[in-house]
Amino acid sequence: MVVFWHGNSQFSGHNGVAQETCRDLGHCQMLLAAFANFAETAYHQGVNLYEEMHDRFVYAAEFHASLMADQEPRLRQSWPSWLCDGKCRGEYCGLVNGTTYEIIHHHFVHRLNLSLPNVTALLPHYYATHQLF
Repeated sequence: MVVFWHGNSQFSGHNGVAQETCRDLGHCQMLLAAFANFAETAYHQGVNLYEEMHDRFVYAAEFHASLMADQEPRLRQSWPSWLCDGKCRGEYCGLVNGTTYEIIHHHFVHRLNLSLPNVTALLPHYYATHQLF
């Protein structure tokens, strides 16, 4: 199991951690993008997949956004020592796909009027660079 989770051995007690977190943040963004695009499509077809996974989705988006190297310093957190030996591994430790967070932001902030400070602060970095997959 630890090998499959790229060295992470902490599976409970930490909301937002994904299977790809210790691989790198780019792969986490692809994971979030897949879910966001799938949930958004279903939402427009009358099925609310966001609702069932609401808390997990918000925790994952906020947690990973806070770890991004290009996050605002006041919101960026250091890698927790219990996670991935306390550092980002892999090639992608910054924003890879801002559109992932744009879809998440639209649903939870605009539709549901929730606060996602880490996701919200990350969006200007995407707009400034126009990063896509």
